[in-house]
Amino acid sequence: MIRWRRRVDGVEWLLVASTLEMGEAARRQVAEGQGLSERDAGERCELEGVDAWRKGGPLRGRAALRHGLRMRLGQGLPRLREARNLEWLAAHLFEVPRPLAAVARVQGGLPRAQWLWTAHLDDAAPLEERWPLLPEPVQTGLLGELARECARLHALGFVHRDLFLRNLMHRVGAARQLVFLDAWRGGPGPGLRGPAHDVGCLLSDLVDVAGDGPAARWLEAYVRERAAQDRPVNGPRFVDAACRSRDAIVRRLLRQPSRLRGRPAPALGWRPRELDLPL
Repeated sequence: MIRWRRRVDGVEWLLVASTLEMGEAARRQVAEGQGLSERDAGERCELEGVDAWRKGGPLRGRAALRHGLRMRLGQGLPRLREARNLEWLAAHLFEVPRPLAAVARVQGGLPRAQWLWTAHLDDAAPLEERWPLLPEPVQTGLLGELARECARLHALGFVHRDLFLRNLMHRVGAARQLVFLDAWRGGPGPGLRGPAHDVGCLLSDLVDVAGDGPAARWLEAYVRERAAQDRPVNGPRFVDAACRSRDAIVRRLLRQPSRLRGRPAPALGWRPRELDLPL
């Protein structure tokens, strides 16, 4: 993707896009306020003739200060960072929404708004919503794919950092049926949180959604897939780290119940039984 800056009427624009035309079309949408939401929500739109999904919105107060500091430290802004991460994931053959453009507006040295456009996926639905409707053999196949793709992701050095089921979509009939979303927090290369955090995120959902036994088998399959990708982990140590990450996530949900979105909290202290893991 192409990256550039533009200054127009005292406003600095940061742009990342697949083409110059796509980036400028995105900037004009923002500058002209074409159907923009006042919150960081998603909405369907068109960008340069492409059926697109746009998300983003204003940055105010502490959010502007926090992301302004991240920008100065070279960590980038979430929507621009996500566009680059989606490009990386697509280049490594992961299923993701195709990034079209990302735009940020900077005034007074602080980011004031940010947006991301991706190609709309007509044939995909949130995995969380579709899961209860799927037959058991399809669920088993998806858990196998999730183990393989997560292991491959981590073997390539990419940590998602927000890898909950809500950030996965399901595409019926595709060669790879799982689509990764919201990939702005992490990325390729070293970071403060490693693969065990991603696995803990998934386990915080899978234990309740898929059940204790399938979640344990998924964890075992992940560890074996890491070895198949020539990036093995010490099985018992990794499982312990992933379960401790899951516990930390559950404790955070208990402290901040609004994050549960009306659902019951996952059980604290879950551990798989009698896994056959490589050392």
